[in-house]
Amino acid sequence: ASASRLNIAVPSRIAAGRPAMAISAPTMDAVPAASAPPAPTIASPAGEAPKAASDRAAGRNSVWTTAGIIVADVVGAGILGMPVAVAKFGWLLGSLVLTAMLAMNVHISVVLWRVRMAYPSARTLGELATATFAEAPAWQRRLIGALTEGPQMLMIFSILGLYLLSAAQGLGMIFYDLRICLPQWAMFAGMLILPFAGTAREM
Repeated sequence: ASASRLNIAVPSRIAAGRPAMAISAPTMDAVPAASAPPAPTIASPAGEAPKAASDRAAGRNSVWTTAGIIVADVVGAGILGMPVAVAKFGWLLGSLVLTAMLAMNVHISVVLWRVRMAYPSARTLGELATATFAEAPAWQRRLIGALTEGPQMLMIFSILGLYLLSAAQGLGMIFYDLRICLPQWAMFAGMLILPFAGTAREM
């Protein structure tokens, strides 16, 4: 062996069927490069591939967090009407109805979250519905998209009108000594809400 290279004999029981390994003085030959450790994974629901930790860092919520956000968004200001509804139904029937509605909201939220995870490129309910009909004819995709987006837009328009009227009534109750009609209060409420709505960040 030369002075700059040293050959090391490997026992026969280890080197059987394998080429001999040569080790250089300054460096080592035939040493595999260290591989980067795999990215940690996050447990996913049954039947789904595990998610990488980078997905969670990118802002993806868990199924229960998403369900809670959707339920809270659906309830909204309607929580103020629950005492009146429970008073009319009674404690027993009111509790049963609230429990049933909660179960329905959580189930729909979980289904919506699973569809969103299956089609991450979709941004709206219409796009989700169209994506689920990806193998259907084009006219069916357009139809399901219209049937999904049309009622959604109507609901948003109605809810915004209801919120605007609620804000107008609230201003009228606060400034009860001013003789201003409800449409004018609604206009003032819209002027107050518009800057916040126009500068809201995308979620």
